[in-house]
Amino acid sequence: MYEWVKNESRNPYVTIYSTNITLNRSAIEFLDNPWHVMLGVNKAGKQVAIRPVTQQEVEDGLVTREECYRISIGRSYGRIANRSFCSMLDETFGLDLSTETGRKYPLSYDEAEKILVIDLGSGETE
Repeated sequence: MYEWVKNESRNPYVTIYSTNITLNRSAIEFLDNPWHVMLGVNKAGKQVAIRPVTQQEVEDGLVTREECYRISIGRSYGRIANRSFCSMLDETFGLDLSTETGRKYPLSYDEAEKILVIDLGSGETE
């Protein structure tokens, strides 16, 4: 009898580097082609939130441009390039982003808030 193995590449995850945050394709699917994103930090919960932002939200004044981060979306990934935000994460959570390989973490989608949540407290994924 065969034991069917789950395709782990379909799990949403994020890799945090010293210069950017890279999301895999499974994570990007939750964001629904955003214009920009907002980034939030829950220090007590050791979490980072990624919220998609539409151009209409900015034009309507619901979100300011200062709250927005650019996201570049390729065929198999999404990338939020911001060295200062990554440095803040490194200092706040002690991630040690000095390696070139980055740190890989699981993601979950909060349906009620419509945000992706990076759980830094759960430890890195393989």
